[in-house]
Amino acid sequence: MSTYEVGIDRTLIPQTIRDAIYVTNALGFRWLWVDSLCIIQDSDQDKGRELARMHYIYRYAHLTIIAASAERVDEGFLQDRPPPPQVNFNEPFSSADLILPFICPSNSSSAAEGPKHSAMTRQVGEIRIATRQISHFAGALWPNRGSDDLEPISTRGWCMQEYLMSPRLLIFTSKTLQFRCLTTTQNVGNSLRDTIEEWRIPSTLFLKDPPLAEHGSAEWDDVHGEWLGVLGDYSRRTTSLPSDKLVACAAVAEQFHRVLRSDYLAGVWRHSLLLDLLWCAAQGKHLYRPVEYRTPSWSWAAVEGELAWRARGPGEMMVLDEDAFAKVVRCEVTIKDPALPFGQVTGGSLVLRAPLLGCILRLEGRGPGSRHDILLQPVREALDLGSDGPDVDDAAGVEANPKLAGIACIDCDVDAEIEGAWAVPIFPRGAPGYRQWMEGLVVSLATPGGSDSVSDHGTATYRRLGYYSFTFESRSILHGDFDEIAHKELARALKEGKYPLVDIELV
Repeated sequence: MSTYEVGIDRTLIPQTIRDAIYVTNALGFRWLWVDSLCIIQDSDQDKGRELARMHYIYRYAHLTIIAASAERVDEGFLQDRPPPPQVNFNEPFSSADLILPFICPSNSSSAAEGPKHSAMTRQVGEIRIATRQISHFAGALWPNRGSDDLEPISTRGWCMQEYLMSPRLLIFTSKTLQFRCLTTTQNVGNSLRDTIEEWRIPSTLFLKDPPLAEHGSAEWDDVHGEWLGVLGDYSRRTTSLPSDKLVACAAVAEQFHRVLRSDYLAGVWRHSLLLDLLWCAAQGKHLYRPVEYRTPSWSWAAVEGELAWRARGPGEMMVLDEDAFAKVVRCEVTIKDPALPFGQVTGGSLVLRAPLLGCILRLEGRGPGSRHDILLQPVREALDLGSDGPDVDDAAGVEANPKLAGIACIDCDVDAEIEGAWAVPIFPRGAPGYRQWMEGLVVSLATPGGSDSVSDHGTATYRRLGYYSFTFESRSILHGDFDEIAHKELARALKEGKYPLVDIELV
């Protein structure tokens, strides 16, 4: 430290930081914050103190320099940008630019000399049309949210907070230079790069004293929806240390907390806890759990990989907790460092009071994001179907009527063939006149016979395996042969409380 306080040898500074110093001087600024230099990297005490105030660093910076094009810190970002490759018409979803020729307009002198001379002197130029990447989800094509110019920085977990929380950004992408503020992103020099549908945190979060959103209000729901969108982007990113999963987005979480004012429990909010549990792997994506413990299994931060949450489309309504099949009895997490309440946790548990339905999982296919058939195990006495009802069995684990089926998204491949799974109904979804369905969690005993299979309260503990949805109508695009009567009877039995409620502790 004493050596660096006297001066830093230029040869010891990586090229990316040298480029940032150059830009700072060129713009007439005197001070530059560089995480790797301004935070003592081998001091846990200094790192804890500085990480707790990172949201102030970005929020009150006059300008943040984003070295979006740099793969490594020694690569720099002020190099010339080569023209992008031409589009390959043999690839229907190519993300390269389309290059088209055009004849440059004639100048006045050549036009005055006659059409023959004008045709001989005309020049042929080229125009580049930037294509947009397209993603496929649930049978529809949607543009990817966020600018495709942000690679490779869009894969780094620590870089998200500086991108979202800075009021002004100068972004050196691999294709162009952009300026971003709270309302828009403009390409410097008017280059034609696509910047549509970027994620932004609500502008109210930048106010010194933002108005508090009342729990259950439309304002609270809107801000929470933006939080889930941020998490969708963040889940695509990785950190060098897996234990930094929560730490790297702690500053963003703290900003949202200023408006949401809800307990932050290992990445989820207490006032939306049931809804926050309903995450799954994004379409065609793999998830995996890190070897070392990071969070309880019910938290999105327990896995690595791109995630999605249930979207609210036309006809869907926000389900209130009082309409849910499950109730939260208690939820507790243990924070590693009290100075970082939005950071790393060392333990936690969630107790739900809900029906526990036996189920069987059947793999539908192979490959990333493969779905499973989930066959529920209803109880005959609860369904009230009469003698003509489906052949069901009371014993968990015995195959139910195959028409009482839904779709399950198992989080990790290692759990795909697990036996002894249960379905925990969470929410009914849909509105009158639209498709009705139920969604919830798939769970299993936590390490049967292991030390974590019994809680401190002497009850069995479970861990999350995945997410499932279960339609109540025969018009399902996934299973057209549903027994609609049996499904609606199941929904009715759940709503009327004909299934016994048990306390399910998830760890």
